[in-house]
Amino acid sequence: MRRSTVVLCLAGAAALGCRHGAGSPVQSLVDAYAPGLRLGATIGKVARHKYHLDVAPYVGYVDSAYFGPEGLRVLHVKLDQYVDDGAAVVSPGARVEWISMRIATPSDAKRIEQQVRAVLGAPEETCFRGLPLGRRVRSLYWAGRGGIGARMVIPRDAWQYQEVTNTGVRVVPDRATLALGVDRPPPPSLQTEPCAARTVSRAQKSAH
Repeated sequence: MRRSTVVLCLAGAAALGCRHGAGSPVQSLVDAYAPGLRLGATIGKVARHKYHLDVAPYVGYVDSAYFGPEGLRVLHVKLDQYVDDGAAVVSPGARVEWISMRIATPSDAKRIEQQVRAVLGAPEETCFRGLPLGRRVRSLYWAGRGGIGARMVIPRDAWQYQEVTNTGVRVVPDRATLALGVDRPPPPSLQTEPCAARTVSRAQKSAH
C-alpha cells in the first residue's frame, strides 16, 4: 500500500471518517495497515488471495512475506480457534482476534506511534527491564471499545542484541511490534522502571 493511502486514513478530516465509519478506531488502523482483514470476522477470499498465509501453531496464520506501509513486516493473524503444533489446515470458520506486525527501525516506530496516537489518542505507557539478554522495552497500550485495543512494544536501547551460539556470538536485530485488536495486558511479571530512565547503548553496556 502506498504511504498516501495511510495518510488519508489517519490524518485530518479523512481520519474522522475512518473513526466514525462502520468499524471501530482500531479497525480503521487494521484497514490502513492490513486491508482486507476484519477483527471478529472470518478471513475472506480477497484477503486469502492478497496475503501469503501459512499456518502458525498456537496463533493462526503468519505472512512472512508481508511488506506493509511505514516499515511494517511479518504479519501474524491470531484466530479464535486453537491451532495445534503440526496442524496443516485451519478451519475457514475461525475468526480474527487480533493481528500483529514487526517494525524494523526506530524511525519507522516513531512514525507509526504518531499515526496510532492521531487515531486513538494518548496511550498508557509502561517501561520494563530484566528481559533476556538485558533487553529493555517501552510498552504503549491504547484501550479500545469492548477490550479491543492496540499495543506497541519498542526496544529502549540499541535495536540489536548479541546471541551466543555453538559457533560463536552473532548480532541479532531487535524489533518493535504493533498489535491491533488486543485486550488489556495482564499484570506485568517483568520489572518496571520509570520511562524517563536513561537509555543505554550496547557499546556503553559492554564498557562496564
